[in-house]
Amino acid sequence: MTEVQATPPPNRPAPPPNRPRVDRRAGDNPVFEWFFAIIDGISDTAHEMLNRGRQSAHEAYDEGWERFDEKTKRRRKKR
Repeated sequence: MTEVQATPPPNRPAPPPNRPRVDRRAGDNPVFEWFFAIIDGISDTAHEMLNRGRQSAHEAYDEGWERFDEKTKRRRKKR
């Protein structure tokens, strides 16, 4: 498995920074604490998946252009 780079490729905007955590305690009720812990976990996972998906899409886009450049470098001249 490949490591995800921390810096964006050149000429690409940086991904948005992680949102700060909000302390949402609803009294001393443990049900609310569990509920918010689960929601925060799902949110963190979704954000991480989206960021990795965006990075993979950028890499695939760049690889596609590199393949295109390789194919078109040695093009036959039209007579």
